[in-house]
Amino acid sequence: MPLKSYFCSAVAALSISLPSLAWLPPPDTATFMVFFPTDSAVVSEQGMRNMREQLIREANGRYDGPITVTGHCDTEEKDVSLARAEAVKAKLIELGIPASRMSVHSRGDQALLVPTPPGVREPQNRRVEIFLERLCGKSCPEEKFQDSGSF
Repeated sequence: MPLKSYFCSAVAALSISLPSLAWLPPPDTATFMVFFPTDSAVVSEQGMRNMREQLIREANGRYDGPITVTGHCDTEEKDVSLARAEAVKAKLIELGIPASRMSVHSRGDQALLVPTPPGVREPQNRRVEIFLERLCGKSCPEEKFQDSGSF
């Protein structure tokens, strides 16, 4: 039997024998992104809405650990990536996340989401990445995972 057939048989057997994977706990980190216009560090209404609807719920629920806020830019001045990260941190504080949970970093154009030639602007590279970490793991009480509905 050719190698490809062995592989296909093994995959088929594995998929039949494994029960649903719904029991797996959520990952230990969650990532959110906020995008910015060129040369801007102002969080848009859409960015605020996304943070309010998704990120805050997770930060007050499953992801109860440290929050890393990292700014990025495409070809602009590197200072704008730090200003973006600081602006997002300020908005998260306004939404009720304690400043003591957050650290702010700037990567400038060193970690492009979309690789581009030098001098080429790319909207997806003008962003802040927000990493939420989970501390409680399997020991979290189930009620911790309930959405409180408060911000």
